[in-house]
Amino acid sequence: MKRQRIIFLSFYSAGILAVLCIVIGLCFLCNDLRFMKNKITRLLEKEQHIQNDASLLLKDNNLFKEVLARHEKEITQSCLGERKSSLEWLSDITDKCSLILLDLRQDSSAGEVVILSAEGPYRECVSFIEELEASSSPFLIHSGELSKGENGDRLKLYLECKKKDEKNV
Repeated sequence: MKRQRIIFLSFYSAGILAVLCIVIGLCFLCNDLRFMKNKITRLLEKEQHIQNDASLLLKDNNLFKEVLARHEKEITQSCLGERKSSLEWLSDITDKCSLILLDLRQDSSAGEVVILSAEGPYRECVSFIEELEASSSPFLIHSGELSKGENGDRLKLYLECKKKDEKNV
């Protein structure tokens, strides 16, 4: 009788141990599955965000060209003598730096000051500023600010057209 009891208890404890191992294994499996689901969800969100940015860039490229067409005459008049207009130069640099142009206009109260607002990733904003500070730039940066925007960092610059003798410096 005692022997049967010992055998019964050993099988009973082995069964409980097996059930416990199965439960722990299922917990780990569920945790791994939840982790993988979250990781896949984040990757899909990133992909959707990239697709949205790409479509915004394509859409805003046309918007940029419309803004250029509206303001090209007045800004080109203030930057005398340049046929590859300063706006075309700004267009090339903005495209190169993948920024979304929000506004481009001349401040009539400040004379030859051009106000440019753009939005994009921080690194692209910095490279855009570096391009503007280059010696080949037809503009001098008068002042500016960098803040958070809806689609990245928002850059607002006040630019002055360089005089012909300043461009070679």
